[in-house]
Amino acid sequence: MRLLAAAVLLTTMPAANALNPGVALGVDLGTSGVRVAVVEKQTNGGVSVLEEASAAWSDAEGRRPDVWLSKLQETLQSCTELARVERVAVSGTSGSCLLVDAATGKVTRGPLMYNDAVEPSSLIDAAAPPGHCTRSATSALAKLLHWASEKKLENEVICHQADYVASALASGDKPVLVSDWHNALKLGFDIDRLEWPSWILERCLNADERNTLTRLRVTRPGDVCERVVSAEASEAWGLPAGVAIVGGTTDSIAAFVACATDIDKGALNVAAGDAVTSLGSTTALKLVSKTRVDDS
Repeated sequence: MRLLAAAVLLTTMPAANALNPGVALGVDLGTSGVRVAVVEKQTNGGVSVLEEASAAWSDAEGRRPDVWLSKLQETLQSCTELARVERVAVSGTSGSCLLVDAATGKVTRGPLMYNDAVEPSSLIDAAAPPGHCTRSATSALAKLLHWASEKKLENEVICHQADYVASALASGDKPVLVSDWHNALKLGFDIDRLEWPSWILERCLNADERNTLTRLRVTRPGDVCERVVSAEASEAWGLPAGVAIVGGTTDSIAAFVACATDIDKGALNVAAGDAVTSLGSTTALKLVSKTRVDDS
């Protein structure tokens, strides 16, 4: 896959100019490793791939947040165009989430991955709309309630794989944890109203659990969201300080956007019925539809 997560940046890049049309870094965290791509938006609207790099991990390593960061650092060290980067986007496996300390960003409970199933929640069963994706035993909301049943949630915040890595790239005095519409789907985020629905906040979660959820901000994929590469992170990652870290996405949606982007025009080119299949450790099918489908 060529454009990877960087493709979500194309519609939100600053206006192109002859001297500096815009360079973006896309980071894609998959089930078998990490890939990065540095892409440049041309003055004619097209996109060129400047460089790509990747690093693999084992199944066991793929469950370790420290490996996500060390392997990403390994790939970035092989890139020569990072000084030109203006924006960064991160995609990760959908439904892979963890808990971190709200004040420090340190991991308090290690990740449950996209395919880790937990005991079905009677609270979700009673409150969620029919067919809702949170009814799945692998949903992020089910995992949050599973953690709450094991131990009281205190000063923690839930985040996804992509959110955690993006926060590391913006490391500073306090973590800035921001998710996106796509990753937040399995947490129950309402993509029509763009808010956490009342059936979750009022019927599924107590006060501590609500705080754990709502401390995580949700933004549009590709949007600037008050996160930049800090001076500390710049030294660690080799990216320019002050570079914007925009809203990310999930790995299979990044694959869809990459395949559906007209690289010569630098724009999405899709119609109802268009589909993209991406093959990794699992097969993901994304299909453009005019009708919303909820079927857990």
